Amino acid sequence: LHSFPTRRSSDLGELELVMGEAKVSPELERAISNALEEMNRLSGMVDSLITLSRMESLWGRHTPPRIALLPLAQETMEQMNLLAEEKNIVLKGPDGDPAVAVTGDRDRLKQVLVNLIDNAIKYTPEGGEVQVSVTASGGKAQLKVQDTGIGVDPAHHVRIFDRFYRVSTDRGE
Repeated sequence: LHSFPTRRSSDLGELELVMGEAKVSPELERAISNALEEMNRLSGMVDSLITLSRMESLWGRHTPPRIALLPLAQETMEQMNLLAEEKNIVLKGPDGDPAVAVTGDRDRLKQVLVNLIDNAIKYTPEGGEVQVSVTASGGKAQLKVQDTGIGVDPAHHVRIFDRFYRVSTDRGE
C-alpha cells in the first residue's frame, strides 16, 4: 500500500491559529472559515478514496473473515441511539438470526451500517421510528434498515449503491 504525504493537520492548525489569534476582518474570517470547511470536506473525500483503493487491493490478497451481522447491528445501534434520542426517534431491533454472517471487512460493513442508520435518522421526522433486521434467504444475508421517513424515490433505487452516486440532498432538510 502506498503512503500519501499529508499536511492536513498542520494546515488546519495554521488556519485555526490565524482565526483564534489574529484580529481579522469579518470578510477574512469568513474566507478562512470557508477554507477550513472545504479542507475538511476534501480530506474526507481523499480518506474515502484511499479506503476504497485499499479495499480493492486487499480483497484479492487474502480471504476476509466472516462477520456475524446481528452483533454488528446491535453494537452500531447502541452507538447511534443518542443521535436518535435527540430527534425523539425510536430505534427498534435489531431483530434477526444470530447465525447470519457475511465475508468482508468489519470496519467497512460497520461504516455502511452507520451511514444507513444515520440517513434513516436524518430523514425521519421527529417522533418517528427506525428498525433494523438481519435475515437470510436463499443463501444470502439481508440487513434491512427501515424508517418512517420520506424514503428514496423509486427512480433512484437501481443506482443507490453505485459508487459516488448521490440522491439530491433536497429531501426536506
